[in-house]
Amino acid sequence: LKPWGCKESTFFNWPQGRRYYELWGPCSRVRRGKVIADFSVGNLKWPYAAQGMHEEYGELAKDLVLVVGLRHPLNRMLAAFAHGLRENWLYIPSDRERTFEDHCRYFLQEWDRRGEGWLPELWRDLTFRTVDQSLYGYKLRLWLDAGF
Repeated sequence: LKPWGCKESTFFNWPQGRRYYELWGPCSRVRRGKVIADFSVGNLKWPYAAQGMHEEYGELAKDLVLVVGLRHPLNRMLAAFAHGLRENWLYIPSDRERTFEDHCRYFLQEWDRRGEGWLPELWRDLTFRTVDQSLYGYKLRLWLDAGF
């Protein structure tokens, strides 16, 4: 396997964990005695990242220091909304004229219909990835529940 550039290692973002990561081969910038930090936002977003990290480190997990940089949830949602429209993952083309306000209203309608039981599955729905990635308290609870 050819070494790769290590822009985002995303080791813990994938349910396959180590098996997926090893497909990429060695990081081209790793030197003996150095530490790699995985700064991917997906570590907070994906529900299986916390458990995967805890399993990978085992007893050493209690010694890890987790640092999370957060921005205001509404700013985060607005940025994801703009990104989703630009990259075509948010809505089908006929819905391209929706505003952020429309998007929030749509989410609240779905929330009223589905209720809090929808929360654990919200990450699977790209339409509301904007909201899911901004639920910091809920996401951090996953990490605390995993033993961090």
